[in-house]
Amino acid sequence: MQKKRPKHLDLSKITLPIGAKVSILHRVSGVALFLALPLLVFLLQGSLSAEASFDTYRAIIAFPLMKLILIGLLWAFLHHFCAGIRFLLYDIHKGQQLATARASAKAVFVVSIALTIILGGFCGEQHSSGSRRRLRREGLAGPASDRCGHAGLCGAVRAGAAGRAVVI
Repeated sequence: MQKKRPKHLDLSKITLPIGAKVSILHRVSGVALFLALPLLVFLLQGSLSAEASFDTYRAIIAFPLMKLILIGLLWAFLHHFCAGIRFLLYDIHKGQQLATARASAKAVFVVSIALTIILGGFCGEQHSSGSRRRLRREGLAGPASDRCGHAGLCGAVRAGAAGRAVVI
């Protein structure tokens, strides 16, 4: 009596454990971050160069699709970071029991999504006119510095020497 094995696997019926999903997404997020590196370097260069380039940079990141891409990359970074810590703990033989491994995998998802919401909302929020008034009062306001003033977390800028934008 031979066991009847399927010739073709139906991948839609296979459910992976949560640890496997974290592992796969860790690899996918690493590849996404690597492939997005030229875009991120371009955006960084655009935000730190001349005032005209900074205005172009602000216009580029104002598009909803670009905001969605950047939020996705933020999640990829945070997921990759949290899963990397989980795997480093595995390397020193911590958290390898089944219950602990499942809990840590769930924690990676929860923490990475929560941090994405917090950081994405914090840096992506529309800043009130009170923030702009405070920047003007502190002497940081100007065409290149109509930003939030969150001490560098959002890339707040002020006009530096020779009219160049300087990150504060």
